[in-house]
Amino acid sequence: MADEKHNDQDTAEEEDLGTGGAPAAAEVAEEGDEEAFKFVEDPEFDVKYQGDCLYEVEVSIPPANRTKKSEELFSELKSEAEVPGFRPGRAPRRVLEKRFGKAVKGEVISQLLDAAFRKLLEEQELEPLDTPDIDGIKENEDTPDTEPLKFTLKFEVGPIAKLDDYKNLELEREVLKVGDDEVDAALDQVRERNQDYAAIDDAAQEGDQVLIDFDGTVDGEFFEGGAGRDYPYILGAKRFFPEFEEVLIGAKAGDEKQCEVTLPDHMPQEELRGQTAQFTLKVKEVKRRQKPELNDEFAQSLGYEDLADMREKVRETIQEQYNSALESRIREQAINKLVEEADFELPQSWVNRLTESYVKQLRSDDGYEEDEVAPEEKEAEWRAQAEERANEELKRMAVFTAIIRNEDLQATEEDFEDEAERMTQNYGMRASVSEVAQVLMAGQMRSQTEDQILRRKALDLLLEHATITEKEIDKSDLENADEAESES
Repeated sequence: MADEKHNDQDTAEEEDLGTGGAPAAAEVAEEGDEEAFKFVEDPEFDVKYQGDCLYEVEVSIPPANRTKKSEELFSELKSEAEVPGFRPGRAPRRVLEKRFGKAVKGEVISQLLDAAFRKLLEEQELEPLDTPDIDGIKENEDTPDTEPLKFTLKFEVGPIAKLDDYKNLELEREVLKVGDDEVDAALDQVRERNQDYAAIDDAAQEGDQVLIDFDGTVDGEFFEGGAGRDYPYILGAKRFFPEFEEVLIGAKAGDEKQCEVTLPDHMPQEELRGQTAQFTLKVKEVKRRQKPELNDEFAQSLGYEDLADMREKVRETIQEQYNSALESRIREQAINKLVEEADFELPQSWVNRLTESYVKQLRSDDGYEEDEVAPEEKEAEWRAQAEERANEELKRMAVFTAIIRNEDLQATEEDFEDEAERMTQNYGMRASVSEVAQVLMAGQMRSQTEDQILRRKALDLLLEHATITEKEIDKSDLENADEAESES
């Protein structure tokens, strides 16, 4: 019979079908558009929470589901499998069972476990961090189809924050007013940026521009490239012979200077390299960068109505910068307060993973190569800092996640457009808001942008319901706080 031949081919085909590997939690979670398997009898779940975000679940899948899934897979095989000696779709069931029975059994186990895991996550509203550890795959391959499938799943979920009354925080908003001296300093910087060279009668000094004519000779003969007219040279730029600068420092308009120059080795004319040339320099003009007068005319040249308007606009700009920095500080204050007051459970695998990542970063920041041996004290210092940072990051994540879930916060298309508009303004993008929004709503960018939007909404909610008192500070308070934060 045809089904008794080609044993090697049979084995290869069974391997292609798979033998019941473990389901990937991430894949299961993302297959929402795939039609879910309808259980004949629902699987049973014995869910045991082990603490620190770790779950252990005993799963039992009634045998009736094995029968149903086997029928589905053999039905698909009958129409698709190519069996030597039979026309497509005409191979008998017993032939299919002989050739593909082991592979189908493994696939039944795998797909039922996938479906049960998906059902577990949906019923318990769990979001595993990674593929679960599974006990029982091999044992189930050896059980008859009349027996239930039994597995033990172990997996971690994201960090958990147990928040109290997060809608009644007591916060302190820092207030900083712009002083006249800051406006004056900002206006002086504008004048500095708009300096221009103007002719002076003083002696030339470093940074001045001197307009010169020069002529050079070697052994009394002029040479190509050795002369120039109305050459604008900025003293200190070191773009020409250093001997020029030596004689031009202190020169005034109308002066004539002489100097000797040893011609460099990169002269185009080979015969001139290393020769001594005599130069005559005539100083025609000395110019110095000068700030424009701070008056209505200067303000109008920059697009303001007058000097008063310019001062007011500059003050508003500085105030906006302060307000933005202080707004960030009160929002940081809100989340930090919740982190301090909440109780947490953290997935140890994530703590370990983040800690190792931060240790590598700290090693690199301190100038160590990845495989370079460092003192034990240094390694211990890095690890302590890294672990503290990892725990802090996961706690913040847990707080945001808890608020977002409790309040059912959502990121709308309008939110993405607002984020796109914010980006185009802040970064001076040429693309339109709609084009940037489309990028933000696609692929991995969507998840990242959605997280930013939801975190911003969570912070907005905290501030909206908080009791806020104002505290006036001065510029030095803000600078000292920023310096302390950067050092930490």
